[in-house]
Amino acid sequence: MIKSKKDGYTLLAATDTPLMVMPIISKEVTYDPLKDVVPIGHIGYAPAVFAVKSDSPFKHWQNW
Repeated sequence: MIKSKKDGYTLLAATDTPLMVMPIISKEVTYDPLKDVVPIGHIGYAPAVFAVKSDSPFKHWQNW
């Protein structure tokens, strides 16, 4: 969807969290959310939380 032809007819309705986080946590993502996606409106809020077990080696975003 993000790499669709820029024809003025293709829209994506999504929360921003997956679009922004996927390039950080997956090297397979081939888009840049700051360059390849342009917001045109706001529909609402969708809170997101990342949780890990307390004994997980992940304590901070820098560990990813």
